[in-house]
Amino acid sequence: MKAEVIQSPVIESGQPIYALNIKQSDFNKGGQYSVGDNILLPCDSLQEELKERGLGVTISYALKDCSAGLTAPEFRSVFGRLIDLKSIQKGR
Repeated sequence: MKAEVIQSPVIESGQPIYALNIKQSDFNKGGQYSVGDNILLPCDSLQEELKERGLGVTISYALKDCSAGLTAPEFRSVFGRLIDLKSIQKGR
């Protein structure tokens, strides 16, 4: 599946959280994206070389949990889905 690496507005331990956006209409919008089930949060952190906002990737995954993976107090909501990332490759 095609995806784009995003930098979440959520910060954990002083570090940004990187996630994946699978909503293709959001791709190439300079870091702007819809918030919802289109945001996938890998249970394990992305490899350093993949932590590049806007990077196009191809992924395969399994849903870990249907509940929200991220909270954003400024949005007063929770969003995203937790996943076990099976594979990830640069390029779409």
